[in-house]
Amino acid sequence: MAEHKSSVFRFSDVEVRESELHLRRNGDVFTVEPKAFRVLVFLLRNPGRLIPKNELLDAGWGDTAVTENSLTRNIALLRRLLNDDPRAPRYIETVSTVGYRFIWPVEVIESSDGKPEAETGSGAEVPVTPVIVPVEPLRASAQGSRKLWLILGAIAIVATIALVIAYLRRPLPGPRVTNYGQITLDGKLKFPVGTDGNRVYMNVWSPHPAIAQVPISGGQASQIDVNLPNREGSPHLVGVSPDGSSLLVLNNEDANGDGDLSVVGSQGYPARYLAKSFDAAWSPDGKFVVYSTFRGELFVIPSEGGETHLLANLPRRVTTRSGRAGDQLQWSPDGRTIRFDRDYAIWEVSSKGTNLHQILTGWRPSSFRCCGHWTADGEFYIFVSGTRLLENGPTFTPGAQLWAIDERHEGWRSRISQPIQLTSGPTLWDEPVSTRDPKRIIARGVNIRGELVRYDSDSKQLQPFLGGISADFVSFSHGGKSVAYVSSPDGILWRANLDGSGQVQLTSPPFYPKLPRWSPDGTQILFMDNSPEAMYVVPVQGGTPQRILPDDNGSQFDPNWSPDGKSVVFASFPGTSSGRTRASELRILDLASHKVTTVSGSQGMWSVRWSPDGRYLAALTSPIGVAVLTSPIGLAVFDVESQRWRELDKGIAGYPTFSRDSRSIYYLQLTQRRLLRIPVSGGQPEQVIDLKDFRLGGWWGFWMGLDPTDAPLLLRDEGTNEIYTLTLDRP
Repeated sequence: MAEHKSSVFRFSDVEVRESELHLRRNGDVFTVEPKAFRVLVFLLRNPGRLIPKNELLDAGWGDTAVTENSLTRNIALLRRLLNDDPRAPRYIETVSTVGYRFIWPVEVIESSDGKPEAETGSGAEVPVTPVIVPVEPLRASAQGSRKLWLILGAIAIVATIALVIAYLRRPLPGPRVTNYGQITLDGKLKFPVGTDGNRVYMNVWSPHPAIAQVPISGGQASQIDVNLPNREGSPHLVGVSPDGSSLLVLNNEDANGDGDLSVVGSQGYPARYLAKSFDAAWSPDGKFVVYSTFRGELFVIPSEGGETHLLANLPRRVTTRSGRAGDQLQWSPDGRTIRFDRDYAIWEVSSKGTNLHQILTGWRPSSFRCCGHWTADGEFYIFVSGTRLLENGPTFTPGAQLWAIDERHEGWRSRISQPIQLTSGPTLWDEPVSTRDPKRIIARGVNIRGELVRYDSDSKQLQPFLGGISADFVSFSHGGKSVAYVSSPDGILWRANLDGSGQVQLTSPPFYPKLPRWSPDGTQILFMDNSPEAMYVVPVQGGTPQRILPDDNGSQFDPNWSPDGKSVVFASFPGTSSGRTRASELRILDLASHKVTTVSGSQGMWSVRWSPDGRYLAALTSPIGVAVLTSPIGLAVFDVESQRWRELDKGIAGYPTFSRDSRSIYYLQLTQRRLLRIPVSGGQPEQVIDLKDFRLGGWWGFWMGLDPTDAPLLLRDEGTNEIYTLTLDRP
């Protein structure tokens, strides 16, 4: 009779046998209700996959009609049995409104019902039927007895040696985080870059872009005034020298995103120009600098200046990010390897320019990997990975946690083959930086929470709107009776009535909609997404989002309807994904003919808005044509009839929005932290709100919109964004 195959699942200190209705944890046996057990087995057969609630209901109850409350109750039961905290899950992760995911690696062993594999320390007994074999008395000679004992002794010696070798070659224990120390307390958007042992150097993005330092023991951050010959734009820190005496600074980015790379003293002076670069890193001895260009070349140059040497041609970028994401170049402590990011994966090449390849190719294929640093002794490579990537948002990445690659070489002991998870829970981690102490790293920790507020002109106060929900990119229907918004940070597009009732979910991951816009007839919502960088529409009653320009290989940003709903205006990076430039331009898509035309004189413009009366386009301008907060960003208006542009304001501006009567434009002026209003005809801008003490929040670190009465809307950042030291327990 054929045996029924079942499975044994092992994870952490837990073992689950499919043929039984209980689980074992630390030697204890726990009985599980049948339906909860079927749900657990289904999760274990699909580790790492987000499983919708309806699939789990089918797995546990089959055709029986039950509510989601039954599934919720059984998930809670499993968590109690596994001692799993839903607020900081180790095993079962809840994805709000969608389903559940088993996040711990699972070992699966096939076995047969009735014939489970031998258990060690479980206390279970396996029935054994004794077999008696009659043996005639042996009449061996003394010599034969000695040979037998010699053979048995040799077998024992070999077995002992094998056990000793197996013991010595067992993997070394992995590191774990035992302590978190908070360095900053200001809540500002910032990114650590390096340390000299006493201070942490970082890029700060609020209230304006700057390079700053803070004591590694914690305290108040202070800005470093970098003295560069060419002060075009804002300096951006990319590296700290091994001895802490010098900084690598980029500024004055060109149309491709390459900037002037300079070596600057740690106090901001003196400065020495090196090369045009997209990103850079020091060699471990500080004598050389490796740098990349946006086109993909990798060069090495002496840190004192001199002749450059082409090291390698890196793989082309398929995707690009707004902001100064860089290549995250890192040189290993032994000087043999250089690693870098490319399309949310990690690559490496030898310091001689050979053996270019991607690492971790088979590990968590649906996740992203980036932003790695070696510990000071080179034994671990700490990097960021998560379940979903926010490609164009410099503020956070949902699901991002710290992981470590074991790169130890210690005698007979083998390395841990798979990456080791260092952090978990609601705090999202980014930008790991090594310190001089191999047992300490620095990283940025983010807890995301926002509050939607509206400005009341009578009280001159910002008050909660829609109950103060955490919502970004709020948009209203033409009649003002309905609202669409993107919940933050889970990135789901919702449609609701103006009072917040009647919610309808319109998208699910992997979509993360940005800048949704209602069609003039109120039947569709237009939005942009980044996988790929394209425009989509979705019916307001729900349905599958559809690309509206699928044959365009260029990047499409900030789409807006024409007032008659017949056209869409958007910003585009021209060219194919393999050969695009970074300079954007504005284009108009005729929805009936699918003909695309370029707006005259729109090179280097984005964030385009069409006025309600159809007479004007408003857009942001920049010398490099991309939303980089280190470059001047101006506001300009285009007269559709005369086909001419007119500049309205300079400085760092954001989110231009026309008033209902098309006579004024509201916008954020980020340099002075103000919300302004300026006539379309030009003139002096009028301050609407002083935002110096307001913590702006949103996908790009800030967001602004108008309600149907022209009352400004903002997202207040109520979360945390700080830099921490993490202590590693390293056996």
